[in-house]
This record gives sequence, C-alpha cells and structure tokens, in this order.
Amino acid sequence: TAGSTSRTINVTLNGDTTVEADETFFLTLGSVTGATIDDGSATGTILNDDLPALSIADASTTEGDSGSKTLAFTVSLSQPAIAPVSFDLATSNGTATAGSDYVALSLPAQVIPAGQSSASFNVTINGDTTVEANETFTLAASNVTGATVADGSATGTITNDDAPRVSIADASTTEGNSGSKTLSFTVSLDQPGTSTVSFGVTSSNGTATAGSDYAAVNLS
Repeated sequence: TAGSTSRTINVTLNGDTTVEADETFFLTLGSVTGATIDDGSATGTILNDDLPALSIADASTTEGDSGSKTLAFTVSLSQPAIAPVSFDLATSNGTATAGSDYVALSLPAQVIPAGQSSASFNVTINGDTTVEANETFTLAASNVTGATVADGSATGTITNDDAPRVSIADASTTEGNSGSKTLSFTVSLDQPGTSTVSFGVTSSNGTATAGSDYAAVNLS
C-alpha cells in the first residue's frame, strides 16, 4: 500500500518424516503495476530435518570344535541415507571373553554411504570342545553422525555345540557261596554337562545267565 515498502506472502509447508534432500520451489511476481520488476522470482527452500535411524541386529552362531568362523552383524538404517552416516564400532565382553572365545573388534569411522541403508561387519569366533553354556558379547556403535540411534547395541551369541562323552566302566566281584551281593558299575562323563544327561541301562547275558547268575537290569 502507499507509504509501505514491503508485504509478506506466506506459503504453507507440509511436514513429514521422510529422509530426503533439501527441497525448493519458486514464487514468481506477475501482473505488476505501479513498480518496475527488479527481481521477480524467489526460491523457497525446505530444509530436511529428518535423519534415518540406525540399529544393529543381534546375531548368533555355533562355535565349532576348532579353528575359527565369522559371525556377521548388520548395521541398518531405517531408510537410505541422503548423506554418509558414520559411526565407530567396538566389541565388549559379556560371558564370552575376547581372545579365547572371540577376537575383539574396534573399528573407528565406519561409513554407510549416501543412498545405501546397511553395512555388514564380521566378528571372528574361536572354536573349542569345551562343554559350556552359551556365551555372549556385545557389539556397540558410538559417535554416530548423520543418523539418530534406534538400537546402537547388539548381542552376539556363541551357541555351545559340545556335549560331554559318557562311558560305563567294567566291574567285577566274587560271587560268594550263598545269598546275594551287589556289583557296582560307574557311569561317567568326561566333563560336567551344562544340562542334565539322561540314559537307560539294560543288561544282557554273556556266559552268565540272568535269573540264575544275576538279576536282569532294565532301567529306562
């Protein structure tokens, strides 16, 4: 209006949670009367304020009896990044011990490039024949840039695939002239089990005859 030097034009912007590049649109002057046009076009920029969410999935594997194998962890983004996402990764002990059960991992400045949504990382697992409970360790992300953190820590589970070996020892005794006595047999494990070990026991004749020389055994 006369006496004024400016007028504000409002454009409504619609919010969303989509991770996307900054977006632009144009506002153009037209049908101008009473003034000449110096700059008749303006750019409106909608700055992206959304970031993908980073998470690490839990993983598990059997340990094996010897040598080593790898356990793969996947670091994922909720949607592809529009700019590189960087983070540090490191393992820490739980019931599993670095050096004996697995090889410690420390990876600074890892990157998921723009346009991608995941990356895989391997932790080396050491095999053994020890009968033990399942063991765990943690893989965690830190110093995350370019993403929010939904779940920055994963549990790696080393599943025990070993079982104790069972054996029954020979036994002997004199029979005696009358009455009865017992002959004790010992069933043994080569190492303690992590859970109950069950078994059945049955007898069968050799040169001794059940009923006359000994009482038959059938334990299930």
